[in-house]
Amino acid sequence: MKAPWWVWAIGVGVGAYGIYWLYKKVPKPPGPAQIAQDIADLWLRLPFVGLPPAMVVLGNVKLPDGTLYPLKNLQSGQIRQDSSQDPPAVYANVNGDIYQLSPSDVQGNYPGTFLGSAPAGG
Repeated sequence: MKAPWWVWAIGVGVGAYGIYWLYKKVPKPPGPAQIAQDIADLWLRLPFVGLPPAMVVLGNVKLPDGTLYPLKNLQSGQIRQDSSQDPPAVYANVNGDIYQLSPSDVQGNYPGTFLGSAPAGG
């Protein structure tokens, strides 16, 4: 006995829906928007590094292009620390971009690794 055409059509439809359902369940790698959101969330949840107002921090943030940005030019809240890491990670907001700082070199410069743009108001 041969199945009618509409049985085949239903079978193809169910099969196509099954493939679509499986496709939606497969995790996708994060896109640029998600990565930027993760960086913004990290920056906003980190506490400020409290420095006494009269204290002048010596050294520079060494940006990836070799430019030196004096740490003394950073305002309150532009340096943050993530103490949950060992050793603690230090981040700096330089001109609206977030950099993770590495330990200083012999000249007192802290190499910065670019992570992304700082969130507005953060």
